[in-house]
Amino acid sequence: MQFLSSYDRGAIEKLHKLGYSMQLIADTLGFAKSTIHYELHRVQPYNAQLAQKDADRKRGRCGRKSTLTPDKKRLIENPLRLTWSPEIVAYKLSWLT
Repeated sequence: MQFLSSYDRGAIEKLHKLGYSMQLIADTLGFAKSTIHYELHRVQPYNAQLAQKDADRKRGRCGRKSTLTPDKKRLIENPLRLTWSPEIVAYKLSWLT
């Protein structure tokens, strides 16, 4: 899967301002027309920097969320500070869950 880079977004902005059609922009940059369509509607009026910020924000929210709570973090860090090996800490924590 290929993601749009900030360079690609800058090129989209420039070509769009020059009056290129979505299909021509897509062909020039090697993306699908639907990708360009979605990108041009990400922020109105289109601005490559704002679109990049929006994409970064959305990408940051996807994926697995951490289940490490502050209490679990303390249970892991304290023994490690006492020079316990990570294997021993993991073994002891497996008994707690």
